[in-house]
Amino acid sequence: MIAVLGSTGMLGSYICDDLEKSDKDYVGLSRKANQNFSFENPNEIIKILSDINPRKVINCVANTSIDGCEANQDLSFQINAETPGKISKFCYENKIKFLHISSDHFYKSTGLVAHSESNKVFPVNFYAKSKLAAEELILSNNPSALIIRTSIIGRSPSGSSFLDWLLNSIKKNDEILLFEDAFTSFIHCGQLSKLLLKVISTERNGIFNIASSDVFSKADFALLFAKTIKKNISYKLGSVSTLKTKRSFSCGLNSELARKEFNISLPDLQEVITYTIKKEGI
Repeated sequence: MIAVLGSTGMLGSYICDDLEKSDKDYVGLSRKANQNFSFENPNEIIKILSDINPRKVINCVANTSIDGCEANQDLSFQINAETPGKISKFCYENKIKFLHISSDHFYKSTGLVAHSESNKVFPVNFYAKSKLAAEELILSNNPSALIIRTSIIGRSPSGSSFLDWLLNSIKKNDEILLFEDAFTSFIHCGQLSKLLLKVISTERNGIFNIASSDVFSKADFALLFAKTIKKNISYKLGSVSTLKTKRSFSCGLNSELARKEFNISLPDLQEVITYTIKKEGI
């Protein structure tokens, strides 16, 4: 059995959808679906896992609000780092494979840089610090754990994702601000889900990047997306530097290590967009 933590969040919902379609044995766990499920209380999570006794755990839970993490640091550290670290330890002690979703917000460079797992990390805000601390806690407690650094795009159940915002803005013809200096390697949640279900079945451990094979700006993504669906987009270009909380500019990922180790194919920018359009029925 696979336990998906954060099953009603953006990535978790796609993973559960794939598991449901493949008829695999799984259980989705989330605050919406389980009364005592809260990453503020790791002992409750561990009790739930102990009761259901899964063989694999995928953790998609995180506080991803960069401004929110800055404003509520103790809570964010608990959710993003301490609880995943304790769950990882429980999994190691009970021979359960643990896969944790990390982040791409770790770098100080600028421009179209594809960062590998060995690049130095420079967390510039508390969100990044908490996600980096999670990696350290997880691997120190569980040398068999698998950590995936990525950057995802998809529809969120809450309607608050980058893709939701982009689609709503195009529909309403709102003028939007697109960051030309925010570089990423978006992969659609549906594409990533299928890769995660493959890699968790291996004996590999450690940190791996899994994302698009390309690096591009969020502005480039939005403009190519609109062009591909043949919609006009009203926009102006801006900079990440104008945001309230300091952010990494260059978050591109080099996923060659994962491609070779897991024998997987990685989508380029156009393939991510084409998949997104088809998957979301756009």
